[in-house]
Amino acid sequence: MAKPNKQSSQRIVRELFKLPEEEDVLDDFSCALKRKVNIHGRLFCTDNFLCFYANILGFKTKLVLSFRDITNVTKSPKEARGIDITCASKAYTFRSFYRSNDALQFIHTLWRNTGVPASEDCGCMV
Repeated sequence: MAKPNKQSSQRIVRELFKLPEEEDVLDDFSCALKRKVNIHGRLFCTDNFLCFYANILGFKTKLVLSFRDITNVTKSPKEARGIDITCASKAYTFRSFYRSNDALQFIHTLWRNTGVPASEDCGCMV
């Protein structure tokens, strides 16, 4: 599947996730959300949110995570090419990134730029 262009990504995010007009898609990644069965879709990164969307045979999955609610971003110790995102109430694992180290570094930088205090930083090397 070809990567959507920036204009297409902006339209998708605004239509699917009902985010404010000022939210720009900074990058997006093809990956899978780990559940009982991996759900393959796209992870869109905006200034303030991570948005995951998948549509597999009509079964749609949408997930919106605010960077302010995220407490940790780390490389998954259990998943090759995986990233663990922890929120106060739940943890998510995204896997099957083509370039997981680049994705991890990008997501971690966006998360840190939201003003997360250094004491809450995961301390991981990215």
